Amino acid sequence: MTGGADAEPLFLDPSDGVGLVTPEPSPRDVRVLLSPLLQEGVGDYAVGITTVPPGVVGTLHSHPETAEVWMIVEGDGRARVGDQERPVTSGSIVYTPPGVPHQFINRSDAPVKLFWLYSPSGGEQAVIDAEFR
Repeated sequence: MTGGADAEPLFLDPSDGVGLVTPEPSPRDVRVLLSPLLQEGVGDYAVGITTVPPGVVGTLHSHPETAEVWMIVEGDGRARVGDQERPVTSGSIVYTPPGVPHQFINRSDAPVKLFWLYSPSGGEQAVIDAEFR
């Protein structure tokens, strides 16, 4: 089943997420909320939430086969995608094509919370397995 009329509704809270706090020097709380690896009947995408503490610069990484979308829901920071770096704030959307290096930078004094979406799914496996850095 891949979603649609036969799928069951889901109501998830960030505390329902599966994931980890990444190690120093870039500690972030990264949680997968929705994924075909966790729930039957969802489509081929994954949704999660990341909290980036004040002053933390995330690791520069990419997902070879997966696009990633961020929606900033709380706080201000900077998004680096490829050779571009831009300021982002609550309500901002950032799209990263598959294979393009990206990172999130929080130089503020407050945590930043962002929802992310992988399409297609697959990139979240490393988070679920606690191997994401």
